Amino acid sequence: DMAVAVAFQDRLWFGVSTSNKDINTLYYSEFDEFESTPDLNELPIQNNQKSTDSLTALAPFGSMLLAMQHNHTYALTYNSDPGLDASIQMLSHRGCLHQRCWDIHENILYAVDESGIYSMTRNGEVVDISLPLRDLFVTELLAFEKRETFFLQVDPRTHILRFFTILLSNPTETPSLAICYDIQAKTWWTETYPNGLTSSCTCRPSDIRRNTILFG
Repeated sequence: DMAVAVAFQDRLWFGVSTSNKDINTLYYSEFDEFESTPDLNELPIQNNQKSTDSLTALAPFGSMLLAMQHNHTYALTYNSDPGLDASIQMLSHRGCLHQRCWDIHENILYAVDESGIYSMTRNGEVVDISLPLRDLFVTELLAFEKRETFFLQVDPRTHILRFFTILLSNPTETPSLAICYDIQAKTWWTETYPNGLTSSCTCRPSDIRRNTILFG
């Protein structure tokens, strides 16, 4: 019943419960055996915060696996066996909407949570890059009831971040609007599309021979 699976240090990690059970528990496979996941291979994340939170995304980030909640991010590290030497520490008080709302560009993580779009370094330094668009999130102009259709993608060639979302004033089934940010120039603009978009990924087609982005 775990919605997210990511590879990290030769193990497959599972999280984000769909049954409201073990909402803050990570499961992991045997070493180099992604198909072997005993139910004893679990790591609970202790909630020591004032409010209850739950996992929404998992992000391999260098030597850490980020366990991201709605409003918090924890960093998981271990040497050889997570059951013996795993360490889970609070990294920041920012989270992620869901698994498709983060990306990594030039060793910096970019993510979207309920408070906005931010960047985070490996030492946990957070910069709220969406301050000029604060009203979009604070006054709830976005259709957060459709948050599962939102997604974020960074173009590694142009250094442009795009957050695909839906406005309450223009409701659609899937995002036809992208909030765009030039990481180098630090400028914002919006793009609209004639069709709703549902997903994106980076790839290297053989006829292009360089990284590009595909949208579905």
